[in-house]
Amino acid sequence: MLVLGVLPGAALLLTAAVLFGRGREWRDALLEAAAGAVAWTVLGTELLGAVAALRFWLVLAWWAGGAALAALALARRPPVVAWRPARPGLAALLLAAAAGWTLCQALLAPPNTADALGYHLPRQVYWEQQGHVGHFATSVLRQVAMPPLAEFAGLHLRLLSGGDRFANLVQWAAWLGALLAVSRLAADLGATRRGQWLAVAVAATTPSAFVQASSAKNDVVVAFWLCAATVWTLRLRSGGPWTALKAGTALGALALTKGTGLVFGLPVGLLAGALAVRGPASARKLLLLAAPVLLLNAGHVARNVATFGSPFGPDAAAHGVALRNEAVTPAALASNLARNAALELALPWAAWNEGLARANRALHAQLGLAIDAPATTVRPYADPGWWPASEDTATAPGQMLIALLLPLALLGGRPAPRGLAPWGLAAAGFVVFAATLKWQPWQARLLFPLAFPVAASVGALFPAGLPLRFAAPLLAALIALLLPSVNTLQRPLLGPASIALRDRDAVLLYGTGAQGRALREVARVARGLQPARVGFWNTFDGRDYAFMTLLRGAAAGRDPVFQEFAPSFSPPGATPPPPDVVITHRESGALLVDPASGARYTLVGRAAPFSLFRRDTLSAARESAAPPGPASAPSPASAAATR
Repeated sequence: MLVLGVLPGAALLLTAAVLFGRGREWRDALLEAAAGAVAWTVLGTELLGAVAALRFWLVLAWWAGGAALAALALARRPPVVAWRPARPGLAALLLAAAAGWTLCQALLAPPNTADALGYHLPRQVYWEQQGHVGHFATSVLRQVAMPPLAEFAGLHLRLLSGGDRFANLVQWAAWLGALLAVSRLAADLGATRRGQWLAVAVAATTPSAFVQASSAKNDVVVAFWLCAATVWTLRLRSGGPWTALKAGTALGALALTKGTGLVFGLPVGLLAGALAVRGPASARKLLLLAAPVLLLNAGHVARNVATFGSPFGPDAAAHGVALRNEAVTPAALASNLARNAALELALPWAAWNEGLARANRALHAQLGLAIDAPATTVRPYADPGWWPASEDTATAPGQMLIALLLPLALLGGRPAPRGLAPWGLAAAGFVVFAATLKWQPWQARLLFPLAFPVAASVGALFPAGLPLRFAAPLLAALIALLLPSVNTLQRPLLGPASIALRDRDAVLLYGTGAQGRALREVARVARGLQPARVGFWNTFDGRDYAFMTLLRGAAAGRDPVFQEFAPSFSPPGATPPPPDVVITHRESGALLVDPASGARYTLVGRAAPFSLFRRDTLSAARESAAPPGPASAPSPASAAATR
């Protein structure tokens, strides 16, 4: 069953081959095939979900049908000219090595970061259980309210492959696609082959993107659709309705991927609209630009509006606190711009980072603002620091410095200011981001998609590449800044903690320390109870997916049904039966009562910060399945003493 997970990728490549045979340049063929694949994914998800039919056989038929249509079109009209790739040079070999490295990380490691365990993967499991992507009962609102495109793709791969083996490949494929789009964008702006490789090098060495290329998050997917949207938007100067349709598809996918996609895509969308109204067939181009944006997002937006009264869901859904700026003033904007830039510019030298912090604090004193003002800050505030190996904290200092200095290239007589168009759109996105969202300590990983269009401008402004005396130190510096991120903290390939040497359950909990050991112990006791239904009673930052993975097959060889216990949000409809056991990630006493059914639960295990409760009416057989001993099944009195 695992091999069926390659079916969506095969359908995409077959579609690209069809387009290549009809005269598309190979990069254009792949970008257009990706646009077709996203439309096919969303259409299949919404149509099958409308009848609660998101099940293995129907998803298999959906993708087999798409692949068959592409194969039939290819057989009827095969490419006339075969693709003859150029002989690989050093740059191509280095890129292939980077792609192979991240592919090994993506395949060997399960999703194992906090966001993946807390909402990216749990929402896929809940969708799989119910057979549709409608909102479900939960206390972790980001599981339902956040844009779901990357998780739609992950759900299809999950259903086809029978697990999470391919979950990280959505981002890995997006990373390759973003590099491809950067080279295409640079070429459109006049870069030669050497200039295109320069652009790819700047993008590929972005540390925060590299560490995410093997993860189950969605920021790299944002980078891909931002680059694709920029490619087709800039072509609207001379393009027709078909170009508008492609630009609209990319913009729609960008908005459906993540809230930051909507922020970064706003300047691109405004430019696309302005260019669409110029020239002939303007009304048709505007319609084809807007239609895919609306259609791709219609299902998710309708669910959010019906549930929360807003297309974006509740403002606090993302991180349990409000993320939108409460003060929109010039001083607040300057504060966020400076703090975001300083965060990205952190380097491995304490004196440098301390200097950034001092400069930031001096600026805020001049602005009359506290550097951690609650109106513009998601606390806790932290000064710039260097933590390059973690996908949550890695920065992109080289790319930020290039972005700040790139306009100076025009002073040296660089010919075409239009080469700065991607940089200008990225800069506008940076400003919109700072004006819209509060500063966060983990902001760097949200901002790196902007480095990709900036990289395209580098190639466009230096179309023949940089002279060797400049290129060699620049690339050496970028590679040096990337190297500490290569052996990614969450998915190391080298050393005693290598994911190649550890079982997937151990990697699943990598870096969680004592909390991971506690989680595993609670899961072991819960598994012994053979629950048919497992409830989670969580704080915002739960680890639902780790429990879901460790409890697979726990119900007499079958997977339990997972649900939320005492959810803060429940959609209209039937109330599910009370779970057999409840796993909590919050403070609780020795007894729980389900407010919906009145079922009572008794504490049977606690390993801080997790507790396990068993429903009082469980059969004696299940009771006897619990491992003996006070460590795994303490009495309520002893459990209370160890809180």
